[in-house]
Amino acid sequence: KRMEDGDLLLSDDKVLPTPAPQRDFFPMSIVWCPLPIFNCFIPFIGHLGIATSTGVIHDFVGPYTVHKNQRRLGFGSVTKYYPVKPEQLTIPSDDSVHTIEECWDHSIEMSSQKYEGLIHDLFFNNCHSHVAMVLNRMEFRGFRHWNTFTLIIFMLTH
Repeated sequence: KRMEDGDLLLSDDKVLPTPAPQRDFFPMSIVWCPLPIFNCFIPFIGHLGIATSTGVIHDFVGPYTVHKNQRRLGFGSVTKYYPVKPEQLTIPSDDSVHTIEECWDHSIEMSSQKYEGLIHDLFFNNCHSHVAMVLNRMEFRGFRHWNTFTLIIFMLTH
């Protein structure tokens, strides 16, 4: 059932906001922006982040730093996004939260806390692995092996 402003009404009468790109609002989405220097040579290389159910974007931008912002990634505005649907997720059995949205937000916070203690590495410990941790924990699309490579392919094809 649709509500005003494109919000989606869930079965428990809770309203889940939907993305509104014209307002730079991307709740429960995987978000992407180009990396200026890299995109001159390899156009599909970019920076990845993940947004909470309220639209706060978390992205691992460098050593010990997770950028959090309501509208943009640490390297620029969102130019591509994939809205995650609650039915594409599974609540882990070890999680004490009750709804998909709470678990999504909790998983993002857990990933961000972990990555705030890590060194950034372009190949193994990067923005994609930060997002992959959340997606693996919640078995996004029934898959538990998200990584930098699978996320690059996913974002290229969606």
